[in-house]
Amino acid sequence: MSTEKFDVLVADDEQSMREFLDIVLSNEGYRVCCVSSGEEAMECLRKNGARVFLQDLRMGGLDGMQLLEAAREVAPGLRIVVMTAFSTSDVAIEAMRCGGFDFLRKPFQNEDVRSAIRRAIASHGDVSSDGNDLSARLIGNTPVMQEMHEIVERIAPTDSTVL
Repeated sequence: MSTEKFDVLVADDEQSMREFLDIVLSNEGYRVCCVSSGEEAMECLRKNGARVFLQDLRMGGLDGMQLLEAAREVAPGLRIVVMTAFSTSDVAIEAMRCGGFDFLRKPFQNEDVRSAIRRAIASHGDVSSDGNDLSARLIGNTPVMQEMHEIVERIAPTDSTVL
């Protein structure tokens, strides 16, 4: 690996998904680095960095939520888009709590990925010098994120503590 900063780091244990995402994102003009494990993703982040991290939640090695948190520690301003075929509202909420920026439920369409990456890169300037996200923490238009927004809207007026 060179020391070039990538636009998008893709981590997925399925080779076909990595190849698909590499083609879709490269065709959009992004510099893409694809890896097959959380350990490789962390190595790439440390050596090369990235603007957006497109991460499968279930891979061998590091647990998906642990990887999210580790990636945020190494690169506080990193935008992390979480992908999974095993999703519920609880999983999406947990991913956002751990530092996720957006959530994609597999299978997804090319345009879903392109839109998520565009939003992540567009918001990249909304990070202060200390790495704190200045934009709203709940970002995304995917069905799971819309459901999460609805839940938050219902709970927000109450005195309940929700994690």
